[in-house]
Amino acid sequence: MTAGATPRFAAPSDDTVIRAMAVVVGAGIAGAPFYRPAATRELLLGVHVTAGQATLTVLCLGLALAWWSTQPRSYLWADPAWLTWADFGAPPGHTGWRGDPGSGSRSSGLGRAERMVGSGRERVIARRLVSGWVGRWGVLAYVLAVSGVLLGWAEMAVGTALFLAVGAFSLVAARTRPVKGEGVLPLALAAGGAAVSLGGITPIVLWGFAALAVAGTVGLVGRESLAVATGRSDLVARFAVRLTRRMSVDFLDVWGLLPPGKPLRPRRFLDGRLIVLRYLLAGVLVRGRSAVGGLLVGVVVVALHGVFPAVPSQWLLGLGAYLVVVPFAAPIAQLHRTPSLTRWFNHRRATFRLTAVVVLTVVAAVWSAVIVVFGLGFSVGALAVPPLVAAAAVRSVTRAPLDFANLGVVDIGGVLVPSGLIAQLARGPEALLIGLALLGSGPAGVALALGVAVVATLA
Repeated sequence: MTAGATPRFAAPSDDTVIRAMAVVVGAGIAGAPFYRPAATRELLLGVHVTAGQATLTVLCLGLALAWWSTQPRSYLWADPAWLTWADFGAPPGHTGWRGDPGSGSRSSGLGRAERMVGSGRERVIARRLVSGWVGRWGVLAYVLAVSGVLLGWAEMAVGTALFLAVGAFSLVAARTRPVKGEGVLPLALAAGGAAVSLGGITPIVLWGFAALAVAGTVGLVGRESLAVATGRSDLVARFAVRLTRRMSVDFLDVWGLLPPGKPLRPRRFLDGRLIVLRYLLAGVLVRGRSAVGGLLVGVVVVALHGVFPAVPSQWLLGLGAYLVVVPFAAPIAQLHRTPSLTRWFNHRRATFRLTAVVVLTVVAAVWSAVIVVFGLGFSVGALAVPPLVAAAAVRSVTRAPLDFANLGVVDIGGVLVPSGLIAQLARGPEALLIGLALLGSGPAGVALALGVAVVATLA
């Protein structure tokens, strides 16, 4: 190569190297059940023998979660700039453009807008729906493969029928207008899978569910697509929500990812004394979808306890309760991030935190009681789970914004680890994990776990 000549291949950037390492590490972890099945089986099952329908149960739970995740119809958005261009028509002689608007491509905005005009707004939105569905069912296929390797392949005829029928129905249903109460359907499927694992019903009943899914698919095929029926204002409003969530993900801001609430009815609910308590209770009441999600998580926890008996029950109960409670912590997060609202209430921050912990403890206690009654089994440690989960949830959503100037990078075995950033992100979950670990050490551990909850609330 002569002096001053440009190298034929440019050196990869640091981001490319980091992403490649993440892919390699992720592939190694994801492949562990296939090349180390015995060790993975011992970790999850121990010496217990699972039921023959365990894989079918896991499949039903995965189908329910994947189906439920399609119901918000998050594919339904469009950038207002692209919509404005599309409304005025395509340039003369335009033949279309490849690439999905908003997919992260660094190409010019004009090219994206041209593509949206050339193929049509409806086609772009429909393609986004299909790609999201394929991603969900691809992950589900991996989970099914892992379950088959670890638990066996019994009853796979009905499992295959459910995989195809529910997949087709969820895709067709997501492209049409939502129906009131549709969130209960995935819950029914998950309950059926849990009943199979507990011996309450036979797998033959699930054939009926598959038949109903096929009938529903046929009935919805001819309905008008939301990609056609949705107007500009709704598309732009959804784009604004999506943009907020993307920025929250980019800056690791958990508050922006919490679900919004619906309008409060009756509106006079906030009138009267104990305004802080009323406000936090209202935040629980206006999140009906999160309540359905909590029931779905409960069914999953009960079923997984039967499928993987070697996993300690306090971990399933605690992690499940945390996932259920965090969405209902949105009101205290809003108070923490809105100083003007805090001044309007005219109370100390400690009052907000303590009241929020009390409200969320009640929510976690009700959920935990239902889970214990329906199959998880009672233990002394279960009594400490609700306050521990509530304190961890409040601690999670009230942490300060991340300080990216304090990454605290350290070299661990040749890998640069941002320990400072990890410590900031761990605020909240660390209290939950420490408390759950202590619950496994008897009555003394229960007392220590309650102490962790108190410290997490006051710190």
